[in-house]
Amino acid sequence: MKKIRWNLEKSLQIQENPNRGLSLELIAEYIQNGAVLNTEVRPNYPDQKAFVVLIGGEVWCVPFREDENSIFLVTAWPDRKLRKKCL
Repeated sequence: MKKIRWNLEKSLQIQENPNRGLSLELIAEYIQNGAVLNTEVRPNYPDQKAFVVLIGGEVWCVPFREDENSIFLVTAWPDRKLRKKCL
């Protein structure tokens, strides 16, 4: 698997958000441990795709950019529409 990277400041913002509460570091661990349900295309962001990740019974949308060496996690949020679609 490619190396997973993220912005530390963005990770702290997500972790401190009461509606999210998880760091990108923890989300990367879930991705590496096989919690990815699907990968979605993001039509409004042609340079991005999004992992659909199951974390603690919630479905999270995790947009990312990918190059030949790494995956860069952009942000993450729990997504009710993806939950209905995937569960």
